[in-house]
Amino acid sequence: MGGQKMLTGYLECHLWFIRPTAHVVDVDNMSKAVLDAMNKIVYKDDNSVMNAHLHKRYGKPPGIYVCVLEIEELETIDLETFSYQGEIS
Repeated sequence: MGGQKMLTGYLECHLWFIRPTAHVVDVDNMSKAVLDAMNKIVYKDDNSVMNAHLHKRYGKPPGIYVCVLEIEELETIDLETFSYQGEIS
């Protein structure tokens, strides 16, 4: 990775897939291939990815844009009291 050390710890990945046309490809299948391809290059194993943000858009130039961040502190979730506070549309 350009002389840089592999990322360690918990990770967050942002993936943008820019497609030239509305060809049917599932974003989850594309992301699996990209995450697997970064094994032992960007990070030791993709099982350290705790958060993944996936985006598929149509436009030019086509490409795949990746941002991988180390998470300093991983929040824990208590499923006994968990409730989703976001907006569902």
